[in-house]
Amino acid sequence: SGGLAVVDLRSLGSNRTLVLVNGKRRVAGATDSAALDLNSINPNLIERVEIITGGASAIYGSDAVSGVVNIITKDDFDGVRLSFSGSQPARGPEGFTYGGSIVAGKNFAQGRGNITVAADYTKVKEITPRQADMRNNVAMINPDDTGPNDGIPDLIIVPGGEAFQYSGYGAVGLRGDTGGLGAFVFNDDGTPRRAPTPIFTDGSLFGKFDNCGPACFRFDDSISIVPDIERYNLNLSTHFDFSDNVRAYFGADYNNTSSYGRGQPVLRAAQPINIAQNAFLNQAFRQQLLAVGATTLALDRLYTDVGLRFSQVDRNSLSFVGGLKGEFETGFSDLRYDIYGTYGRTKAKFTGYNRMLLPNLRAALDAVVDPGSGQIRCRMDVPSLQPVGYVRPAIVGSGPCAPFNPFGSTASSAEARDFVSTTTVSNAFVRQTTAGFSLSGDSSKFLTMPGGGSIGIALGAEYRKERNGRTTDPLIKAGVTNQASSQDYEGGYHVTELFGELSVPILTDMPFAKLLSVEGAVRQADYSHAGQATSWKAGAIWEPVDGFRLRATLSRAIRAPNIFEAFRPSEGQTT
Repeated sequence: SGGLAVVDLRSLGSNRTLVLVNGKRRVAGATDSAALDLNSINPNLIERVEIITGGASAIYGSDAVSGVVNIITKDDFDGVRLSFSGSQPARGPEGFTYGGSIVAGKNFAQGRGNITVAADYTKVKEITPRQADMRNNVAMINPDDTGPNDGIPDLIIVPGGEAFQYSGYGAVGLRGDTGGLGAFVFNDDGTPRRAPTPIFTDGSLFGKFDNCGPACFRFDDSISIVPDIERYNLNLSTHFDFSDNVRAYFGADYNNTSSYGRGQPVLRAAQPINIAQNAFLNQAFRQQLLAVGATTLALDRLYTDVGLRFSQVDRNSLSFVGGLKGEFETGFSDLRYDIYGTYGRTKAKFTGYNRMLLPNLRAALDAVVDPGSGQIRCRMDVPSLQPVGYVRPAIVGSGPCAPFNPFGSTASSAEARDFVSTTTVSNAFVRQTTAGFSLSGDSSKFLTMPGGGSIGIALGAEYRKERNGRTTDPLIKAGVTNQASSQDYEGGYHVTELFGELSVPILTDMPFAKLLSVEGAVRQADYSHAGQATSWKAGAIWEPVDGFRLRATLSRAIRAPNIFEAFRPSEGQTT
C-alpha cells in the first residue's frame, strides 16, 4: 500500500467506501482491493467533492456500504495555472516534501468545446520514528500494579524501549538451553556476557535497561513512518457540444508512483547451534556449556549485519472514460441521459531487498572445522562430520555454502551475508471495464405534488468487468524466504446492474416545512461469482426552517467480494 491515499468513511475500511470521479468508477490503485488511489487525481482539477453516507449502496452499488465519495472535476477550465509547494518538518532534515503542478485549458468553437491538460509532480522524503521523536515508547508492565480493580494501571508507557532477545549480537539461554547458566548476549569479539536485567518489561520482547548498551536493539531507525515517495500524474479531458442536446466527452489519466521504505532486519528465533562443534563459538564459553551438559544452543538474533529490509513498490495506472450525454424532450418529461464506457488498468511491481533465504541460513549457521583442511566450512560440505541420518539442507543457488558467524554484530563475512540473503520481485495487475447509461427527469409536465413539487426519477443500467492477478516471486512461492509464503492467483468476474431512484417532495416552502420529502432507491445486481443481490433504501427529509434538517434512512447495503478476496490463496506470515 506504499504511496496510496484511500478513503475510509465511518472507519469500516476502504473496501467499503466507493470513490467515483464525475459519477463513474475508476480502476483501483491497490492491486489487492477495489479502492481508488486519490493521488491519481490532480488536486487543481477538482471542482468539488460530494459525500453520501446513507443508503448509497442502493444507488451506486457494491463497495458503497459505508458511503460514496464523488469527486467532480472542472470541465471548462480556460487559461494556465502553475503551482509549487514545499514543506519541511520542524525537527531534522527528514520529511521534506515538495512538488509542482500545471493545468492548461482552452475553450474553443465559441465555448462549445474545451480541452484541458494537467501534470502534477510530488516528492516526499522518508520519515523515521527518531525524526518524529517517538522515543521508542513501549507499553510495559506497571511494577506498582497490585491486581485487578485496584485503580492502578496495568500498563504504563515507558520511553526508550529496547530488545536484547532479538539484538544484532545474538542471545542464548532464554529457553533453558545453557544448562542452567542463564541468558547471555555476545560482544562483537564473540565473547559472552550476562544478559541485562530490565527495569521495566512488556512481558515479551521489550524492556527498559540501564546497562544494555549496544547489545540491545532500538527500532527508531529501522522502520519508515512515511516512506520515500515519488509520484507524477498526467491528465487529459475534453468535451464538445454537437448541439444543445448532445455533448461528447473523453478523458485519460496516467499515474506513476514509486515508494521506498525500510523495515526492521530479519529476526530468527531458536536457531540450533551445535555447542561441541560450532566453529565460531567462543572456546571458553563452549567448555562452560559442555561442563554443565548443554549440547545445543537456541540462538535468537536480529540479523542487522545483513541489513534493514527495504521494500520498493512501483505502481502505474492508466484509465480512459468516454461517452455522450445531454437531454431530450418527451411528452411527459425533459429527460437527461448519459451513455458511457470506461477502461482502466493498474500494474504494480513489488521488490523486497535483504530477504533471508532460510535453508541457506540454517546451512551457514551449522559451521564446523574441516578435519582435513583445518578450514571453517559448512557441515553440508564436510561429509566426515555428518552424523548418521544427516539430511543435507536444500540450499538456494548453486554457489558454495558460506559459513555464517552469528556471535557479535560485525562477525559475519560479506560472502556469508550474500549467501543467506536475496532480492525478491513480484508483480500484480488490475483491469476494469464498464459500460452503462442513466436517465433522469421529473414529473413537472404531468404531476406536481400539492404543496410540494415535481417528483424526481432516475433509472439506468451498468455492466462492469473486473480482473485481477498476481505473479509471486518463485522463492516466496517456494516458502524459502522469511517473507510470507504466497502463491500466484488470477481471477475475475462480471456484473450487470439495474437501478432506479425516486424523490417525492411532499411539502416545500410551508410553515415548519421548508422541505418535507420522501425518497427511495433499489438496485438489482447479478454477479458472475457471487450470484444475485438486491440493495434498497427508503428515507425521509424534514427541514422545518432554513439551516436545520433532519434525515432518516432505512437501507439494505451489499458488498460482493473483490477479486483478491474471492480468489487469493491462503498465505503465511512474514518474520
